[in-house]
Amino acid sequence: MTIKRIKHNKCQTVIHSFAETLVLTAIALLLGLFSGCKNNWDPNIQFKNQILSLEEKKKQVQWEMVFQAKSNLKNLDRKLKDNIYSGLDIQSFFNLVGDRAEILARKTEGEKQWFILKYYWVDIVAQHYKPSSEEYSQCSKDKVYLEATIKDSKLISVNWL
Repeated sequence: MTIKRIKHNKCQTVIHSFAETLVLTAIALLLGLFSGCKNNWDPNIQFKNQILSLEEKKKQVQWEMVFQAKSNLKNLDRKLKDNIYSGLDIQSFFNLVGDRAEILARKTEGEKQWFILKYYWVDIVAQHYKPSSEEYSQCSKDKVYLEATIKDSKLISVNWL
């Protein structure tokens, strides 16, 4: 055999090897494509999966809204307890708790007026949040929150209930 013949055989071997690799790769790709296509797309299953996903997202958003509302109510409670004290002027007191109160007692001494007022938590929450809010829906509707004794334009005492 001549050197030319040996080189020619080596080239053929390399080309033959390369061609075999290409053919095997093409076959593998085709098998992969066809095996992926044997599972038919079912729009009903896709729709069902999308509905389930949306329901899970809705539950998560609802949970976050409830959690945030409860946190806001705790912050409101803390704000009220930090800012309501004996000697507070009545206008500042009403700005914090609103004017929806039940009058438990009223007394007049000359020109001075005394009041004992009872506030429900729901009425105080309504002062700060809309009735359509999550905070309003989460608050206790029948909880008595505080009783306040007022003399003229000053808060005399507060009983937290």
